Amino acid sequence: KKETHKRVLSMEQCQKGTEALIKAAYGALFQYLVKRINASIAGDGVGAPRSRTRGSKEASIGILDIFGFESFEVNSFEQLCINYCNEALQQQFNRFVLRNEQEEYDREGITWTFIDFPENQDVLDLIDLKQTGIINILHDKCRTPGGNDHTFALAMYETCSGHGRFVADPRQVGEKLFAIQHYAGVVEYTVDGFIEKTRDELPKKCSDLLLSSSNGLVKKIAEILQPDDSPTTKGRRTPRGRASSRPTLGVQFSSQLQNLRQKIDETSPHYIRCLKPNGLLVPDHFDAALIADQLACAGVIEAVRVSRLGYPQRFSHNQFITRYRILGRRLKKKKNAKNYNPTKALVHSIAHRLLKDGDPKDDVGIQVGKSKVFLRREAYDKLEVMRRGRISTAAISIQKTVRAFLCRQQFDRMMRSSITIQSFIRRVLATKLVSEIRRRHNSTIIQRTFRKFSARRYLLSAVFMTRWCQTRYRGSLGRRRYNELNRQRKALCIQRHYRGHVASKYLKKCLGAALAIQCAWRTHVARMSLAAKKSAARDLKSIVEERDRLRQEANALRSELKQVKADASSQNVVMVNASVDTSAKDAEIESLRETLGKLAKEKKSVENELEQAKESVAALKSERESMTTDRDDLKKVTKMLQSEINLQEEEVKRLRKLNMELSVEESAKIVSTDTSQVVELKRELQLLKETHSALQREHEDAQATLERQKDYDQVKLENDRVKTDYDQVKTINGELEGRIVSLQQDNQQLQTQMPAPRAASSNSNSTSAQVERIVAPITIVSGTTVD
Repeated sequence: KKETHKRVLSMEQCQKGTEALIKAAYGALFQYLVKRINASIAGDGVGAPRSRTRGSKEASIGILDIFGFESFEVNSFEQLCINYCNEALQQQFNRFVLRNEQEEYDREGITWTFIDFPENQDVLDLIDLKQTGIINILHDKCRTPGGNDHTFALAMYETCSGHGRFVADPRQVGEKLFAIQHYAGVVEYTVDGFIEKTRDELPKKCSDLLLSSSNGLVKKIAEILQPDDSPTTKGRRTPRGRASSRPTLGVQFSSQLQNLRQKIDETSPHYIRCLKPNGLLVPDHFDAALIADQLACAGVIEAVRVSRLGYPQRFSHNQFITRYRILGRRLKKKKNAKNYNPTKALVHSIAHRLLKDGDPKDDVGIQVGKSKVFLRREAYDKLEVMRRGRISTAAISIQKTVRAFLCRQQFDRMMRSSITIQSFIRRVLATKLVSEIRRRHNSTIIQRTFRKFSARRYLLSAVFMTRWCQTRYRGSLGRRRYNELNRQRKALCIQRHYRGHVASKYLKKCLGAALAIQCAWRTHVARMSLAAKKSAARDLKSIVEERDRLRQEANALRSELKQVKADASSQNVVMVNASVDTSAKDAEIESLRETLGKLAKEKKSVENELEQAKESVAALKSERESMTTDRDDLKKVTKMLQSEINLQEEEVKRLRKLNMELSVEESAKIVSTDTSQVVELKRELQLLKETHSALQREHEDAQATLERQKDYDQVKLENDRVKTDYDQVKTINGELEGRIVSLQQDNQQLQTQMPAPRAASSNSNSTSAQVERIVAPITIVSGTTVD
C-alpha cells in the first residue's frame, strides 16, 4: 500500500515556495534556450553540436545589453547587483579604451604624457572580495543557521566600516542602511530583504514535482534545476549537515559576471552608448543635464578627455602616404640611402607647411610611430582642409584642360558643320528667292483680278446696304413720328380725362358749396315764411271771429226764414221785404265768398310753403347726417391734429431747450462746422409752424361747421313750431267744416219746411239757389282743406 504524508505549511511559506519555483523554472528555461540556440548556430547539422578539437578557436560575434546605472529612493539587493555589474563593465571599458590606448603609444614609441584616469577596483573589492566582500558576507549569513538581515547588517558594518568607498553613519546604522561610492555617485541601500532574496532556495518537492512530469521539456528543465555533482559542490554541506543544493543568488551573479569579463577579454569589444534624451519619454525634448549625467555615469566624458589629450586619428604608414602624398614636396630618393623613410620625409614636409601659422616646432600635432602615424585633432583638421584645397585645385586644373580639349573638338566639328549648313542654306535661300519672285508676279495678277472683283462686290453691297439702310432709317423715322403722334394723342387723352376729372371734382365742390348756400338761403326763406305764417296765424283769429259772426248771422237768417215761412202765407209784403233782405244777404254772401277764396289761396300758399319746408327739412336732415359724420371725422381729425400739435409743441420745446443748453463755444463750432444741420432744423421749425397754422385753420373750419350745426338745430326747432301752428290751423279748419255741414243740414230742413206756391216757390228756389251758392264755396273750401 502507498503511504501518504501531509505537511501543513503557512500561507507565507506557500507563497515563497511558489515564487521560488517560478524563478527557478524561468532561469532553467532561459538556460535551456541559450544552449539550444548556441548548439543550432555552431552545429554542423540541424540540432547537432559541432565537434571541436582541443585548442581550436572559432570566430563569434556577441551582443551584450549592459545594465543601466540605477539609483532610486529605496535601493535593495537588485540595485546592488546591477550597479556591481556596471562597476565591473566600467573597469573593463577603462582598461580597454584608456589603458590600451596608452599602451599603444608605448608600443609605437611616441613621446606622450601619462594620463591619469579613475580606477574603481576598490569598489569591486568592497563588493566581491573573498572573506570581506559584501556578497561573501551575505552568502555566509544565508548559510548560517538563524541568519537574518540584522545579523548581516552587523557583520557588514563590522567588516566594511574601514573601507574608503563604504559609508554608514549612525543614522544609517540605526535604520539598517549603508551607502557605496560608485564611479557614477553615492548610492544608499537598505538591508531589508537581502537574506531572503539571496537564498532563492527551491524546495526539493518542487523539483521532484517537475521530474515526475510526462512532458519532455518540463523534465529537461527539472534536470537543469538539479544540483551539480562537481567536486567543488559535491562535498559542500550546510550547517545542519545537509548537502547544499544550490549556491546563493549573489554567488551565482558574481560567477556569471566573472565569466562574462573573461569572454570580453578574449574578444575585441566595440561599445555603443544609448542615451535617454529626457525623463518624460516625450519626443522633441532634449534635457542637457540628464544627458551630461548619463555621459558621466557611462565614463564617456573621461574617454573623450583622454582622446583629446592624446592622438585620436591614426593611420598606417601606407595609408598616410596614400592619403596625404599630394601635400608633400617632390623629394628625390638619394642613391644608396639605407635609412630613408618616406613617411618621415612626408611628415617633415607637411610640418613645414603647418609651422607657417607660427606654431612651435614641437607642437605640430603629428608623430610618426613604428607602424602608424598619430595625429591630433587640430593637425588632422588642418591636413584635411589642405588636402581638400589641393584636390579641388587639381580637379579644377584637370577640368580646365579636359574642357578646353572638348571645346576645341566641338569647335572644329561646329565649323565644319556650319560650312556645310551654310552652303545648303544658301542654295535653299536662292531657290526660295526665285520661287518668291515667281509667286509675287503671279500674286500681282491674282490680286489685280481679285481687287477688281472685291471692289465691284463691295460697290454692289454698299449700294444694297445704302438702300436697305435708307429704307430702315425712313421706316424708323416714320415709326418714330407715328409713335410721337400716338404719344401726343394719348397725352391729350390723358390730359382731357385729367382735366375732366379736375373739372368734375371742382364741379362737385361747387355743387356742394351751392347746396350749402341754398340750404342757408332756404333756411333764411323758411325763417321768413315762418315769421309770415306766424303773422298769418295771428290773422286767422280775426277770420275765425268773422266766421263766428257769419254763423251768428246765418242763425239769425234761419230765424228770419222761420218767421218768413210763418208769415209767407199771410203777407206778400213781408215776402217782398224778405226778397229785399235776401238780396242784401246775397251781397253779404258774395263778400263771404271772396273772403273764403282768399282763405283758400292763402291755404294753398301755406301748403306749398309747408311742402317746401318739408323738403328743406329733409335736405337739412341729410345735411345734418353728413355734418354729423363730418363732425365725428372732424372730431377724430381734431384729436389727431391736437395730439400732433402737442407732439410738435413738445418737439419745439425740446429743440428750444437743447438750443438754450448749448454753450456759446459749442454753438459757434456748430455754426462753423454744421451749418447744413442748422438750416435743416430751421426748415423743420418752419414746417412745424406751417403745420400748426394749417391745423389751426382746420380747427377753425371744424368750429364753423359746429356753428352751422347749431343753426341747423335752431331751424329745426322753428320748423317744429311751424308744424304745431299748422296742426292748430288744421283743427280750426275741421271745426269750420263741421259748422258748414250743420248749415247745409239746416238749409235742407228749411227747404222741406217751406210752402209750395209758385211765386213763393220761385222765390224759394231763388233763395235755395242763393243758399247753395253760398254753401258751395264752403264745401269746395272744405274739400280742399281735407288732408
